[in-house]
Amino acid sequence: MRHEPLLPEDFLKLLEDEIGHLLSLEKEILKRAEEIIVEGGQKETLELLRSVPGIGVVLALHLYAFFVTFPNANRKEIVALVGMDAIDKSQVHRCTQSHISASEAINA
Repeated sequence: MRHEPLLPEDFLKLLEDEIGHLLSLEKEILKRAEEIIVEGGQKETLELLRSVPGIGVVLALHLYAFFVTFPNANRKEIVALVGMDAIDKSQVHRCTQSHISASEAINA
């Protein structure tokens, strides 16, 4: 937005300050969520989730929440809950495209 000549400098500063505040708040919330899991005796579970390449704090917390909410779910069900199961659209829309179901959720 810095390249927009019509935006006043004080407005840009206000936006930057607000974004900084929100990012700081997000870090605090994620840290507290991790602390709650650790206090509940599930530090090892969280560490295992975080040890998977590509899984950061946010996804690890979501996965943990799914595991707690659906304790009897199997791998396939967890993958579907996360939205990473492949769906063959030919079965749904009579076309031949396959895609990840997360895109279906976003477009719904």
